[in-house]
Amino acid sequence: MVSEITLKNIKLRLWIDSEPLLIIDKGKVIYKNMKKARYNIGDLLMQLRDKDIFYITDVEIAILEPNGTLSVLKKAEQTILTVKDMNIKKPKTGMMIDLILDGKILSEHLPQIQKNEAWVIAQLKSRNIYNIKDVVFAGIQADEQIYIVTKDN
Repeated sequence: MVSEITLKNIKLRLWIDSEPLLIIDKGKVIYKNMKKARYNIGDLLMQLRDKDIFYITDVEIAILEPNGTLSVLKKAEQTILTVKDMNIKKPKTGMMIDLILDGKILSEHLPQIQKNEAWVIAQLKSRNIYNIKDVVFAGIQADEQIYIVTKDN
């Protein structure tokens, strides 16, 4: 019932739930908002460290949410450069697909990589492995690198 009332009355909702408070603006702490929220500098520094931020001056905006969490926007020069920012084609990522386990080819996994048993055998031969029984494990990564463990390893 309280939820229905606060849903329809914004002022009542803000009074009950409080509202997000701007705590840092352009690297400067807004002390009056911290005081209003009964939020101390130790809590602020701890929550920033939790987000791997060690300098208040690295923060563009920090907002104390009604649930007590701190939402942070780092200054542009402090953000991490991404592969997309550099226009670099990112290598494929994903789980390794098992090809061989205890000397047996896992045929049911081969359709996932659009390969067949002959291809697996050829991959072993290209690595000077001629007896499949010597292979404890073989798998292929998303970037198509093959990882092999033999009994000799």
